[in-house]
Amino acid sequence: MTKVLGNFDAAQHPTAQSAGHYNDPDMLVVGMSGFTAAQSRTHLSLWAISGAPLIAGNNLATMSADTRNILGNREVLAIDQDSLGRQGVKVAEDHTGQQVYSKVLAGGGRRAVVALNRTGSAADITVRFADLGLAGTASVRDVWNAADLGSTTTGYTVHVPAQEAVLLMVTGTDQPGGGGRVGAIVGKQSGRCLDIDHSSTTNGTQAQIWDCNGQANQQWTYTGGQQLSVYGGGKCLDALNQGTTAGTQAVIWDCNGQANQQWTVGADGAIRGVQSGLCLDATGAHTANGTKIVLWPCGTGDNQLWSLQ
Repeated sequence: MTKVLGNFDAAQHPTAQSAGHYNDPDMLVVGMSGFTAAQSRTHLSLWAISGAPLIAGNNLATMSADTRNILGNREVLAIDQDSLGRQGVKVAEDHTGQQVYSKVLAGGGRRAVVALNRTGSAADITVRFADLGLAGTASVRDVWNAADLGSTTTGYTVHVPAQEAVLLMVTGTDQPGGGGRVGAIVGKQSGRCLDIDHSSTTNGTQAQIWDCNGQANQQWTYTGGQQLSVYGGGKCLDALNQGTTAGTQAVIWDCNGQANQQWTVGADGAIRGVQSGLCLDATGAHTANGTKIVLWPCGTGDNQLWSLQ
């Protein structure tokens, strides 16, 4: 599974994908020697949530009935080949290695969800509907077991074995502004984009403004859980060291769901820290490339106003 997970991670480029244009994490190894049925279902779940090309790598003439049933599961294939052509994005990781990925499907209020447990022990993973961009009550279906699990409010907790995934279909009502919108965050004063210097993925790298270029270090997802994530959900905008004072650096850090990684986006364009109440601010009202982003008491300056593209 290590190679499968590595390929899955390497192909996470959601802004590059659309109907007719797909990221390819390589061929499937479903049904090949040494790969269990559970591993095969996890593998295909990850490719389906990615909307990836499905190229069978096993011997089709000699494959077992189990392998045939996995490769031919119509519900899973429908998720992979959904007409919107979206790639799923990571929307939550409350504990390291326990991840939730969400893919927006055609038809409104529909999400394919993978609860992925990368750890060495079985775990209960909670799928919060707000993180999926859904409001209120939603119905949940276990795709591989073809079982309707009923309707719940706020979320659903699923038990996931070690190194495996559970594939769910969640159907509810779209929450305005939710659903894993991916795009640039543009400063009103500067016209430049919220950017991570040199595409760094190192925890503690401070955010800055830079000429908009559409690259992954400028593509942000505002989740239903009020996080601003980048790199396909790999990192979140974070108030360094849980800081709540003026001048606290706005950095990237592993997403953890804590209050210093939660933000409200106001109708006025201000982005406020839930924990601090302070606003994202281009330091000193500067507009040059490389101007660093900090938290500062909310005022009336255009250097604190942003638009989510």
